[in-house]
Amino acid sequence: MPATLARIYRYPVKGLAAEALTSVTVETGGGLPGDRAFGIVRGRAGYDDTHPKWMRKNAFVMLMRDGDESLARLRCAYESDGRLLVVTAPDATSCRADLGTTAGRAAASQVLNTVLGARPDGPVRVVPAGALSLTDIPENGLSVVNLASVADFAARIGRPVDPMRFRANAYLDGLPAWSEREWIGGTVEVGEVVLTIDAHIHRCNATQVDPTTATRDLDTIRLLQTHYGHVDMGVYASVARGGRLVIGAPVGGGRAAPGTLETSLRRVRFYAKNAWVLARSWLGR
Repeated sequence: MPATLARIYRYPVKGLAAEALTSVTVETGGGLPGDRAFGIVRGRAGYDDTHPKWMRKNAFVMLMRDGDESLARLRCAYESDGRLLVVTAPDATSCRADLGTTAGRAAASQVLNTVLGARPDGPVRVVPAGALSLTDIPENGLSVVNLASVADFAARIGRPVDPMRFRANAYLDGLPAWSEREWIGGTVEVGEVVLTIDAHIHRCNATQVDPTTATRDLDTIRLLQTHYGHVDMGVYASVARGGRLVIGAPVGGGRAAPGTLETSLRRVRFYAKNAWVLARSWLGR
């Protein structure tokens, strides 16, 4: 079976449900438009809405922390490229909020605080991103997961694993399991788009939460380490050549680049910029 792009997702609000896409245009050096364009910031995080800038994921409410699993109980729909959020709480209370406005973010925040309850660090707020989307690293790009790797993990542990636990932008099908681990420093062609593969994604405790039931029911980190000797699932990718991503697009390349000076410098720049963030994220899990 030829390798293809099987699924495309963006997550307009960091920590909330995904929005499935059939196609999207990405620009060279950019990320998925509208991805993590908003976040749910903790009460004491000190986020400045008027001068938004990237902050580490610990500043935000997300599935990594015990007690925040209830985010997965919210039903979310998006309009206007993710800017308009329709969120429905478990008690069927619904809110339609334009997150591009102060009033809209305040309305969404009210629903979230009702669901999350009182918190030691105060009420949460929905906030806009700045030039960088609110992904786990301070760099725009895509996260890519190989569906065969997820399937192999599920077979190893003897239970189904929903690929959505890993909250990737692009899910690839028809590849050998774990072949993406050989791509670091190389390129992958997805239709007309060319991606440079920058690094493995070290997973955190957010992947323990079932995105359907909102229960923390899988010790993902321990099981990955036990079965594979690492805690990775997927890769970070930069857009080397922009274009249109379309479901069903062929996937080609997928090989590590030769050890050229340019390739080496790219990897040095990536890790120099992101190593501390990645290490802190992994240690905090």
